[in-house]
Amino acid sequence: MTTDTDTLLDRRRLRRRLSLWRALAIAALVIALFVLGSAGDKLSEALGGDQIARVAIEGTILENREQLELFKRIGDSDKVKGVLIYVNSPGGTTTGGEALFVALRELAKKKPVVAQFGTIAASAGYIVGLGADYIVSRANTITGSVGVLIQWPEVSQMLDKIGVRVNEIKSGPLKAVPSPFEPLSEEGKAVTKTMIDEGFRWFLSLVEKRRHIKTANIPGLEQGRVFLGREALSLKLVDAIGGEDQAVDWLRKTH
Repeated sequence: MTTDTDTLLDRRRLRRRLSLWRALAIAALVIALFVLGSAGDKLSEALGGDQIARVAIEGTILENREQLELFKRIGDSDKVKGVLIYVNSPGGTTTGGEALFVALRELAKKKPVVAQFGTIAASAGYIVGLGADYIVSRANTITGSVGVLIQWPEVSQMLDKIGVRVNEIKSGPLKAVPSPFEPLSEEGKAVTKTMIDEGFRWFLSLVEKRRHIKTANIPGLEQGRVFLGREALSLKLVDAIGGEDQAVDWLRKTH
């Protein structure tokens, strides 16, 4: 008899506990629904509202197929209403900078594009900035370095000292010039200089067209010097001083 009584009491206690947990669960559900309802706009925005796409271009700039495809996807996205390009690069290849510049100008036909410079945005890094509609730079960002450079080691004298000879058969004297295994001939220098000059003219034309300035009027620019952000602003090489907040503000205010 005692056992039956204990069992009955245990069952009643269990029912009370279950009733309490059910009440707590219902209260939690009501609170959750209330929070979701009051924050509906923010939740909707987080899950699929209008967006600003942020893409970082950092390190040595090369022609990067994945980056170029990313820009195409951003351009085709109905959710992306603006694009922020963060640039922190000392430069890279001319073709890498060219590819990004072209991709950004194509993207700018569909979305407003703003560039924000980090510690350094020089040479090909500056070319990327030229692809944007607006450039925001830190006051001490190193930028500029407008020019083209070809460098290679020349080890022919070292090879002579250690008794190593490089044999080659080539179709013409300008094939594989410049080469690290032989001194550069005068003809080779002339051809190499022609390539440099052609790339340099292209770079200068980008600066003049995109920044609406005459490069010859800026001391040191055509000689390849760099500028800090404050001076770059005064010379119209960038549009504003600031960081990501200022870049986003420009997108919001102008678009």
